[in-house]
Amino acid sequence: LTCKADNSSLIGKCWFSVGVLWSAVANVLSGYKTFRFLFLSPTNATGLVTSWIKCLSINNTSGPSLIFSITCESHTLSKSVLVIAGSDPSGGAGIQADLKTLTSLGVYGMTAITALTVQNTKGVSDIHEVPIHIVKKQIQACLSDIKTKTIKIGMMHNAELIMGIYEALENENVIKNKSTKIILDPVMVAKGGHRLLKIDAIDSLKLFIKKSQPILTPNIPEAEILTDTKIKNINDMKKAGKIILELGAKHVILKGGHLEEAEITDVLINHTGEYKIKAIKAI
Repeated sequence: LTCKADNSSLIGKCWFSVGVLWSAVANVLSGYKTFRFLFLSPTNATGLVTSWIKCLSINNTSGPSLIFSITCESHTLSKSVLVIAGSDPSGGAGIQADLKTLTSLGVYGMTAITALTVQNTKGVSDIHEVPIHIVKKQIQACLSDIKTKTIKIGMMHNAELIMGIYEALENENVIKNKSTKIILDPVMVAKGGHRLLKIDAIDSLKLFIKKSQPILTPNIPEAEILTDTKIKNINDMKKAGKIILELGAKHVILKGGHLEEAEITDVLINHTGEYKIKAIKAI
């Protein structure tokens, strides 16, 4: 990919080989006037600059060689996040949902997939565990090349995987590097009741929390498992949040969507105070 942009308008000519171009051609043939790519261009030690390019026109400039000129607007994404989590083929959770969220916020997302689930809106029917050495290699491949200051962790389904991920992060100097933020969503049980974390891995998860000191984002059922308490109201959420802080978390964002109330209240708790985040339930 080669781009030459007009500095004043960020409109320029980008050249694509046919392999990169198929989705653009498909959009043109379907009648769409604009379409998007995500491409990488090397920069300095901070890793890679990533850009959305919104393409405004397309022309075949060299006949049978299938090289096209595309006029585009470029929007640089300077932040990146590594997501370590399971795959949800229906797109409502896991890696797929995280990537959608990151992209919508203008952040470049990388992934290390821990498990392939078979699920949809009705529930989880099967799980294929990715071999631990492959998970570790995914983490190493991303962090040794594309730098990031944020790592978001989701589904870690057994004790061996939990410790393997810790070792991979330690090897890449993430644990000791206090400038790198770790966000841990302690995924335990799917909406339909399927267990996503084995019961004998809970102690390993608590040890991971103690050693990595993450920002923890449990929902109420997950917080109840971590604290061995029952949560029925906002005060119970605050008490559970303080117990989770004692496990080693830097911050706890306890999500209140499971409470039977018209208004959702999430609670943010850290060592300096307590804060409420409120929203009206959409459904």
